Amino acid sequence: MRRKTLLFFFLLSVLTSRSQNPATIFSIPNRNVVLACGTACTTITATVPHIKQTDDYIVTPMAYLPYAYTTASGVDVATLIAGSLFDDRWTSKVPITFPFCFYGITYPTLVIGTNSAITFDSSQASTYSGYVISSTTGAIPNSAYYGPEIFGPYHDIDIDNPGPNKRIEYRIEGVAPNRRFIVSYSAVPYFSVSCTTSFATHQMVLYESTGVIEVYIQDKPSCTAWNSGLSILGVQNGAENKAVAAPGKNATVWGSTGMNEAYRFTPSGGVPKFKKAELLVNGAVVGTGDTTSGNPGLLNLNFANVCPGSDSTAYILRVTYGTCNNTAQDVSFQDTVFIKRTKATIALSALNASCGTGGTITATATGGTGFQYSLNGGAPQAGNTFSNLNAGIYTVSAQSGTCVSNAQTTITEQYPEG
Repeated sequence: MRRKTLLFFFLLSVLTSRSQNPATIFSIPNRNVVLACGTACTTITATVPHIKQTDDYIVTPMAYLPYAYTTASGVDVATLIAGSLFDDRWTSKVPITFPFCFYGITYPTLVIGTNSAITFDSSQASTYSGYVISSTTGAIPNSAYYGPEIFGPYHDIDIDNPGPNKRIEYRIEGVAPNRRFIVSYSAVPYFSVSCTTSFATHQMVLYESTGVIEVYIQDKPSCTAWNSGLSILGVQNGAENKAVAAPGKNATVWGSTGMNEAYRFTPSGGVPKFKKAELLVNGAVVGTGDTTSGNPGLLNLNFANVCPGSDSTAYILRVTYGTCNNTAQDVSFQDTVFIKRTKATIALSALNASCGTGGTITATATGGTGFQYSLNGGAPQAGNTFSNLNAGIYTVSAQSGTCVSNAQTTITEQYPEG
């Protein structure tokens, strides 16, 4: 395997030479709220990233909701590497299209590595990336790697080895200032003849305006026959003296086929970027949310007393942050919660009148609580039975709060025979 420099080669020989994805921004426990008859209001809750300045990061697990791993529009990374061999290589410089903030610096370009890494050190463009992880000295932060770097996850895969449908691609999606830069490794073979039955599928996503990074891992089996199966999932700054790694995933053996895990690296240094959380209906703001700090890297939103004015209402949750690279600009993310009112249903049973005895109607309402019943528009009562009724047509109403439902039945007069 190739080496970064002669000094690096010497260091590796001493160490022992070895080798080696917004729809996600919100977490909403209930996106389809059903209000029972008589319940006028509810509370909407959500959790969003607690984004701060990018001079430090925190890593948290998140829902596995990757973007597509391969697309017709994606750029094949092999086209960015000179020659016919692509193992252990950095691409030429790749324009991010949007300025991306990483450890307090804004970068316009990056370089993609074929061992599942991104560096913002443009001097590495079109060079050999080398590969090694030491079980004793390989954990990040580490000057053996490439300055400002995302390890997502960094392990020794080899796109030159045979494999069906193998591909490394990047693409840019979305509209400013909410674009995302996606790098995907799909069914990429591992290095070494001892690991040829292993294939990796994972993805790094960089979000404009925020400095947020997400990593999605579908398959990352561990092949301990090469470099002891060591790999890294984390981020490191340009000075190579500060890093954040996912717990248990820093120059260790981990992973599996069908792993289906995701991790978010959220900027956590200094002043929060959060500005406001709003609730909108048809484009108009109808409420603002309260915020509380949640688990590390997360912010809890609470919209109390949400009272829809119609049977079905779509509420837009909009969260606004200050951008990481321009204090005069904001960026917003949004998601939708639907609230639907249910109507009560009434079942009526009737006992007809006979021989001078009045009839009886019993009403049973469902779909709510605290019903009061009335007969033919009369005074409401808590009881659901109406007695001593003459023959005729009757309308029973059941009311819970502002929710009213009606049903109709008939009482007839029955006469004895003879």
